[in-house]
Amino acid sequence: MDRDQLRAAGRAAHQRAAALERQITTTWPGAWQWLDQVRRNPPETWPDWCLLPMGAPAALLASTQRGPHGPIAAMSALYAWRYTRSVYLIEPALLGRLLHQVPDALEGVGDLADLPQWCIYVAEPNAGSAAGVWMHLEHDVNTGRPELRLLLDVQPAAGIEGMMPVPVYLDRPSITEAIADYRATTLASLRGPGADVHGGDLDAAAANLAERVERYVAIARYLCQPEADITALSGTTGRPRRYRSPARDKEVWLVGWQSATP
Repeated sequence: MDRDQLRAAGRAAHQRAAALERQITTTWPGAWQWLDQVRRNPPETWPDWCLLPMGAPAALLASTQRGPHGPIAAMSALYAWRYTRSVYLIEPALLGRLLHQVPDALEGVGDLADLPQWCIYVAEPNAGSAAGVWMHLEHDVNTGRPELRLLLDVQPAAGIEGMMPVPVYLDRPSITEAIADYRATTLASLRGPGADVHGGDLDAAAANLAERVERYVAIARYLCQPEADITALSGTTGRPRRYRSPARDKEVWLVGWQSATP
């Protein structure tokens, strides 16, 4: 892809994110300000690698007339993305190499705690494509479990209702077992709130989803490396960083494109 195509892909991704953010702020006016207040005056402590636990948007949605069944995962990801406003475009050959290098094993939150920004939005590098995934770290205030939170844009036409949240439990020894816990916990939650399953069944469905999730864990691990090939499409020098207040400017980060073979 040439730079014009990369710019087009970045614009499409930013437009997609803006549309989702507008949907949230239109449905829940003042949501960002309420969550900012919780972060400034936290009712409890949480690890530094988490901007704001999902318990905060869950409490906000539970207090509204719509009840507790709103899009907690979408609100949490988009809230954190406001502190980033960045789109990441991954060079395809690099992604292929990562998938062959990264094992199924998980090593806790340690190897992911250095994500360069609070929420990573990885878009497909195709001009006009709205597909993508948001990734951020979560500390579950109820269970204490660390998670890599994925929010997959599986049905773009459906807006925030078309987003698929997938927690990757980082206290499990492998991605496959983490996904098995996710599926088992989801099923248990249908019978009542507060489910927290350790040791879900390792069936074919869990293995298939784990194979897809490995793609995103590979990207996250690469971005945590100080030697990662990350450059700004705008030409700005420096690398992505975590802001303590919402970002003012949009940015597109190219991952692996500078070292790609022509």
